[in-house]
Amino acid sequence: MWNHIMTAHEASIMLGKNSKYIYFLWKRESDMLLAGSVQLKGNTLLITREGYEHLKPLTKKESDLAINQANRKVYYEVVQALRNSPMYIITKKVG
Repeated sequence: MWNHIMTAHEASIMLGKNSKYIYFLWKRESDMLLAGSVQLKGNTLLITREGYEHLKPLTKKESDLAINQANRKVYYEVVQALRNSPMYIITKKVG
């Protein structure tokens, strides 16, 4: 399992995350990490290739959720701004 390794720093960046992403997952004992795939050697945190490959689809889903949440918030704010705009109030049908 430890034949193909990389630093957690490198792997985090390759995942498109903050360079300490895997470190924080490891420190919090996250279930997202493949069991036994992250290990501290001296001052360097290492992750196996298998552990990295395991994280790739999980971080993709996490990113998609974050984008969708951000899009929903922006959509909500736009709708609220339009509802409060004078143009909407003027053109709104009176019941």
